[in-house]
Amino acid sequence: MDQEEIKNALKTGFNTEFIRGNKYRFVDIVDNSTYKDRDIPEGLAPTRLLIKERDSNKVFFPATLPQLPTLLARINPEKEKEILKFVERYGELDGKKLFRQRDFTGTNTLGYERESLEWIQWQIRTVYLVLELLRCVQDSDKKRVREVITGSSYYQEEAGWQYMSYPSLGEKKSFSFGEPYFEEPLKLAAYTIQKIINDNISNIKREIGWSFPNFKTYYNAETLIEIIYWHLANITAGGELRKCEYCHTPFFVIDNRQRFCPYDPEFERESRCAMAYRQKQRRNRLKG
Repeated sequence: MDQEEIKNALKTGFNTEFIRGNKYRFVDIVDNSTYKDRDIPEGLAPTRLLIKERDSNKVFFPATLPQLPTLLARINPEKEKEILKFVERYGELDGKKLFRQRDFTGTNTLGYERESLEWIQWQIRTVYLVLELLRCVQDSDKKRVREVITGSSYYQEEAGWQYMSYPSLGEKKSFSFGEPYFEEPLKLAAYTIQKIINDNISNIKREIGWSFPNFKTYYNAETLIEIIYWHLANITAGGELRKCEYCHTPFFVIDNRQRFCPYDPEFERESRCAMAYRQKQRRNRLKG
């Protein structure tokens, strides 16, 4: 890590370093000690867990990457290879938190100090939901708010009330709202954004340190997902959101020329969506 990167990180107010470049795989786990890729005993529902296979010593500051929410949200949550690619580049989302499958599936299983595939999928969908609702608020798109909320996998209706579940610092949380909220959809969108972001950044701490001859103040976060939601909180303070012209994921505009999802120059020379869009256009021209 060069001095310029450290300097940029300190400008964000964070000094938290994270490890990138670890190698992972998903395995099925059926009890506290047995990992199996097949032959699951009858009656036991396996949980797919993220297991670290090899350590890395590469360090980075995720607070310097405002594109992280979109890089996570654009992942197809059903494609394990895409998820593994993200966690190998940036690390586990909530790695220091204890996840219990029963918290949101209702299944009576044990808790593991690992991230499950279901948990990561939930985080991907929730970050995408927040980005979509932020764009609805920006564009005053009342009709779209209702579509986004009711289209969520974690939206439920019961006895005239609506419920939304979301992940927060290793736990399941939820809130309820009645039909009158749908009469003020922008208020509903703002309330949902506020609940999800606030709960996910509540453990970020302001601390002080001594660097001769002065004290310095900075923020400290334990997990990557907290910083991703911190970036989302920054988006609420202003700026423009657009939809990628290829994959349609909302992204925060840094350069007015942007038309596609942002990218991380550490790994890519340009947006993969921009490249895919050109390839699609080329194929369409060849077809005539």
